Order: sequence, then C-alpha cells, then structure tokens
Amino acid sequence: MPKIILLFMLFVITLFASETVGKISAMRGDATLIRETSKLPLHTGDTLQRGDTIETEAKTRLQIIFNDHTVISLGQRTTFRINDYLFDTKAPKADFSITRGVFKSITGKIGKIAPKHFKLHTKNATIGIRGTTVLGEITNRKEMIACSYGKIVVTTLKESVSLIRGEKTYITDTLRPLPPRPLQKKEMQHFNLEVEPLPQSDTPSTESQSQSELSSRTTEKITDWESWEDTPVTVEHTEEGIDQIEETIIQKQSGYKELIERAGSSMPSYSGKVSGYVQNSMDATHMAIRNDETNAIRLQADLDHGSLTGEVRFTTEIGQRWHSNLSGTVARDATFQFQSDRYSGGGTGRLEGERLENAEGTFRLINDSQLGGITHTATGTFQATKEPK
Repeated sequence: MPKIILLFMLFVITLFASETVGKISAMRGDATLIRETSKLPLHTGDTLQRGDTIETEAKTRLQIIFNDHTVISLGQRTTFRINDYLFDTKAPKADFSITRGVFKSITGKIGKIAPKHFKLHTKNATIGIRGTTVLGEITNRKEMIACSYGKIVVTTLKESVSLIRGEKTYITDTLRPLPPRPLQKKEMQHFNLEVEPLPQSDTPSTESQSQSELSSRTTEKITDWESWEDTPVTVEHTEEGIDQIEETIIQKQSGYKELIERAGSSMPSYSGKVSGYVQNSMDATHMAIRNDETNAIRLQADLDHGSLTGEVRFTTEIGQRWHSNLSGTVARDATFQFQSDRYSGGGTGRLEGERLENAEGTFRLINDSQLGGITHTATGTFQATKEPK
C-alpha cells in the first residue's frame, strides 16, 4: 500500500509540474525554449509550463498569453523564466524572472485578485504590481523600469521606490533605484517598437500598405483601453482584425454602463481639498500646503469614454502658488489616474460610495523647473465630494 501511495503522489507531482500555464500567441523571429535539459525551437501556438525559460534571438519579438490573460511581450536578446504560476486554485500566483533584454507586462486576473502574489524579478530588483502595465529594459550596466498604467513598487536589496503611471526609475551597480522620473514619449515608442510581435512586410504593396496603415490607425483607438480589458487583444493586419478591434471598442465602452448607474450621471463632477507638503529638492526642507481658499481640486469624470479632466491648485506656507490643469483616465472599477499638463507627475484615486459620492486618493507632482525660485516636489493626498447636479 505505501508503494502505491508513493507512485500516485509521484504521478500527481509530475502531472502538476507539466500543466500548461500559457502559450506563444504571436511571434516574429527566432527563440529557444529551455525545458529542464532540453532546448527546443519556439513557434507560435507552443504551450508553456512552469520552470520554462525562453531566450530570444536578434530581431525577435514574441508575445505570451497566460491562463489568467496576463500578457508578457519580449523583445530581442531577452531571457525570460516562469519561476512559478498557479491560477485555478484558491491561492493564485505568478512569479517571473527577466534577466536581460526588453519586456512589457500587462497583468491579468491574478494581478487583480491577488496583486501581492504577482512578482516580476530582474537582475537586481523585484517589481510588485497593482493593476499594472510594466515596461523594462535590462542591460549589463543598468536597468530601466517604468510604469505605463497603474502603480508598481521596485525593490532592491538597498531600498524601494514607487512608480505611478508615466514614471520610470533606473537601477545601477549601487542597487539604489533613482527617484521617479517622467517616462518620455519617445521612450514609450521605443518599447512598443522593441516588443511589437506582429509581422510587418519590408516592401508592402500599395494595397497591403494602405490596409496596414488603416489597421494601425484603428489600433491607436484602443491604446488607452487595453489595460482595462480582461482579455488582451492581438489582431493581424486584416479586415477581420479591424472588425475585431471595432467590436472590442464597443464592448469596452459598454462596460461603463454599471459605473454610470452608480454615479447617477455619465459626467459626474467632484470638488474638494488637497493636503500634504512641498519638498525642496535642494535641501529637503518641507513646506506645508495651506488649507485656505487657494487649496482646491476639481475633477470631472467622463464615464462614457473613461476619461478625466480637472484642475488642482494650492499655496504653500511661504506663499508659493501652484496651479495646473489635469487630464487622465477612469477605469471600470472606479479607479482613476491623472497627470498635470504643466508639470511632470500625476496621481491616483478612487470614486467611492454606493452612488460614487466621494473621490479620494494620492498625488505626486515633480517639478523640474523653477517655481518661486525653488525646485520642488509636491506630494500629498486629496479628498473630494460629488457636486450636486
């Protein structure tokens, strides 16, 4: 009997270890799958297991979709490993390592239901997420980690740094992440180019070029929506693919009906106060934000289109005035993000209440220029209440 039990346990362990956790959904170029002691060429449609390592060659791009709809896109000369992955259990988790190359990660359901158990490891850091799109480039000399949606925490042996949408940090040999800096548009374009797995003809015909341009323009329509959809969208440059994108846009927009019902309006407005301090980056002195008539934050949420506009203003205790217009996005779970049109940085928040009566959250606005003669960083919190119609 003990021998039978032992054989059964070995069978279960073997079956569990070989469980399919994801697949190669798109690929261009050459890549190798390392599974235990075997090395196999990778192809679109190949399935992946826990413990697998992927190594991409020069000019290679590929995309992985995991069972929970997490999407990992890899660029050329990149090494990626699935350390651990469990989804259909009471304790889901995802643990990946990327030790070189370029990558983009869009979290799926595990990132939503168990964000503390979704981890990305680089050579020198661990990235914790919260409903996030993470970008990264790992070289021998440094690592660049960025957040294009949501929030991440980058932790090394020395310290941690938090990044919100549109911010990046660098990690060098000191193992101390640099303070958050704005992610530039050209850097976003670089990442998208490096990890784009869809095939592109070097010399397209006039007809195919026109079709490709149309698909590209249509794809741009869903760029701001892709992180909110449960199922990531991968399309080919065909008429069928374009129809698929258009249908997806409609589905995503219709997802806001419940949010509009909870808010009682498709464009609710909120007004409130800001608290916190302004830090002088030159000598680290703090100046409190006054709680006076200049202190205000106003937000208007366009729930039909998932966008946010507004303004924030305040005066510090030494009389410095700060004012900026805001723009951002609202997700279907009532979380939102905004950025300043005048300064680098932004904030996150959430509409709360049975009828979405309240808005509260945090903000960080990093000013790289002079304001009142002092270069500073503003941090703090805000609370707002929905204005009557």
